Amino acid sequence: MRDRDVAGLLVYTPEGRMAVQLMYRKGRPAVSGDRDTPSAGVGLGRIGWSGAEAKAAIDTYDAYFGTYTVDPARGTVVHHVDGELRPYGVGTRYERRYEFHGDELWLLPADPDLHWRAIWRRVR
Repeated sequence: MRDRDVAGLLVYTPEGRMAVQLMYRKGRPAVSGDRDTPSAGVGLGRIGWSGAEAKAAIDTYDAYFGTYTVDPARGTVVHHVDGELRPYGVGTRYERRYEFHGDELWLLPADPDLHWRAIWRRVR
């Protein structure tokens, strides 16, 4: 299966910080809400969504940030999650194999029995 209806942003800093955001473009639910409602603190606003609307929005989006380490000998990168959209993800360690293909970074599962890849294109 190929899923090309995903938009995202992956950032690695030279200091060892990273952040990723992923969003399904097609099929993302339209939800109610008031864009003019004052923020509740960090820009999230006071969202008047129903539980089903909030779940649908979260199920089509993911974001996390933290630090990363690279092991060039093994061809792996590990994302150490400090903050995550879903609270249970905090403290998670995502190990990925990586490959460079021109302006693309391919991230693949560390487990060879899993068969997927995320392709990130460099923005110039």
